[in-house]
Amino acid sequence: MSYPLSARPIIRSRSPTVLNLTKSPQGRDLMLDCTVSAFPKAVVKWKKIDGQLPISRFNQEANGTLLIREASSEDSGTYVCTATNELGTDRKNFTINVFGI
Repeated sequence: MSYPLSARPIIRSRSPTVLNLTKSPQGRDLMLDCTVSAFPKAVVKWKKIDGQLPISRFNQEANGTLLIREASSEDSGTYVCTATNELGTDRKNFTINVFGI
């Protein structure tokens, strides 16, 4: 029986590291991808530097994606995805700018 090799987390994201959004009247959702390769499985956490995630409007999906519903200018800032397992940690920053209409 063979076992997978252990590996520290590595974040591979399809999201750009800098994203500019224009808010629309019907609202616009923001999705940031934080796909992680690791064994054993990594714990993924999101935080916003110099602020808080919008409590009632954000959700972290099981695959590590951060969803912010109806993004607004107050959601502008730098977000950090952190993936950690017993072998190490990886981080990726995303800078988001949400402009009004």
